Amino acid sequence: MWRRLAAFAGREPDAFRFLEMQDHVEYLDAESRQIELSAVAPLFAVGKRLHDRAGAARAGAARTDVVIALMWGAFVGLVKVGRLGYLRLDAAALEAAGEACWRMVEPEASRAATREKPRRRA
Repeated sequence: MWRRLAAFAGREPDAFRFLEMQDHVEYLDAESRQIELSAVAPLFAVGKRLHDRAGAARAGAARTDVVIALMWGAFVGLVKVGRLGYLRLDAAALEAAGEACWRMVEPEASRAATREKPRRRA
């Protein structure tokens, strides 16, 4: 999700700025709303699969839509401060930020599996 957002924001900066604006829905016609929904729907589908696979339906787990909103907000915030010149936002910085966001929302089962992997010695 993060990488696709980064690719889209880099490839279509004006479209990304339009989509990130709050309350833009009232300006969209039915066809434009459908296009926007078709862009977001795959994110929810992938999130739901990850949620279900990790057994995240247990009490206390963040809902898929909440996690996606958190990721979207973090991404939009980074792009905005980068565009305003408050920080240098290159591909490496975006990748590191995406990994940090993933660690915040990663299902516990996935974290446990990562911790249990044996480390290779050089």
